[in-house]
Amino acid sequence: HPSRAAYRETGMMVIMNLVTADLELAQGIRVALAGGSELIELSKMSGGHSGVTHLAVVRDGEGAERRLVVKSAPVGRPARGRHDVLRQARIVEALGRGGSVPVATVRLKGDGDPADDAADLLDGVATEPLIEPALAEETGELVAERWRASLDVIAKLHALDPAAIGLDDEPVRYPAEELAIWAKTMEAAEFDHPAATELPAKMLASAPPSPARPSIVHGDFRLGNILFDGAEPRGLI
Repeated sequence: HPSRAAYRETGMMVIMNLVTADLELAQGIRVALAGGSELIELSKMSGGHSGVTHLAVVRDGEGAERRLVVKSAPVGRPARGRHDVLRQARIVEALGRGGSVPVATVRLKGDGDPADDAADLLDGVATEPLIEPALAEETGELVAERWRASLDVIAKLHALDPAAIGLDDEPVRYPAEELAIWAKTMEAAEFDHPAATELPAKMLASAPPSPARPSIVHGDFRLGNILFDGAEPRGLI
């Protein structure tokens, strides 16, 4: 049957592309690894929406194994926005130098296609209360403690001076520009009651806040993007 044959061919092409991308990523990791280290295992991790995420197991020259989270841009996609994983790695490295915000240590970066970066896998859990099924340990009290701790993390992030940690060349977005971006996002969402988003956007646009000093903000700050050990934040994703 022609349509079935086309479906099988299309399905095979998709599978081949996925396998090829993984092989290219594995080769990129091998090239970026320090001398004497080798890639033992590479598998995809579920969840997340920023590029493609893999778990890599690497063995050094002394036989010690390390687990790394590898983020990569989709093959052929321009490295912009959420796909610019090398920029993300640069900012994570800068936050690590700042010392106040818990982040993973970036171990390697590769600028091939796909571009990729690898950071230590931190032990901890990241869940979304009321959206994901609750774990046995997640009492209301624990979730409240995590929220309080997360506010401390975001306050420390905002308090950092970008120039002091080497990010003075990052572009600055002014309040009116940020508002215009979110207005387009809300418009694209096509809510049942558009006026509920249009009116606040117009009111804010009529008198945008005056620019303050630049600071680093997180584009998707929530409990699901923080790794916790109990109520202690281990890493901001």
